[in-house]
Amino acid sequence: MATRVRSEAEILAAVEAGHEMAGMVLTDADRAAGLRVLRGESTPEQEAAAMLAELRSRHE
Repeated sequence: MATRVRSEAEILAAVEAGHEMAGMVLTDADRAAGLRVLRGESTPEQEAAAMLAELRSRHE
């Protein structure tokens, strides 16, 4: 059986649906981070570190 390759839009729609079911709505920044990871422009670890740095800077 061949593996089906999903488009970026399909992947983001699946991620968004899962998050909505869990009660967590994605923001535009979340979507942008997801696209950067999908496109190989960053890693999940880099995106998480950037998010934590932003949150920390807001509370200083």
